[in-house]
Amino acid sequence: MHRWSDDDDLIGYCLYRFGPDVFGRSVEEIAGVPGMPFSSLNIKIANFKFIAGNGGLEGYSQQALAVFRQYEDVLSDDARNAGVLALQRAAGKAPSGPRISANAQEIVDLDKEMDRLMRELERLQAMKAR
Repeated sequence: MHRWSDDDDLIGYCLYRFGPDVFGRSVEEIAGVPGMPFSSLNIKIANFKFIAGNGGLEGYSQQALAVFRQYEDVLSDDARNAGVLALQRAAGKAPSGPRISANAQEIVDLDKEMDRLMRELERLQAMKAR
């Protein structure tokens, strides 16, 4: 039985979010790299669909939920890069280390704050125009 690592879940998440083209391989080829059964990887992808509220398959792990929450607001490029690095680590071609750039969470937080400030600016401009 395959024991899912954080990297495995991240690979599954990226397959859910971006599809196999992000890795330049088919799902079957991707499943072979970390040694997870193809059917298990398809179930993992369906679990992420369920977590996102897009149908899918219930019965996900807490680890999968944690990976989903960690990456759902991360910019696409950072999440893709993290997934590619996870696959490279699984294949033994990348050093272990952080899955996303050290400041990715800070960028997400700043982006949310920028959105908030823009809404406030629009509100103030509307008040001034009255």
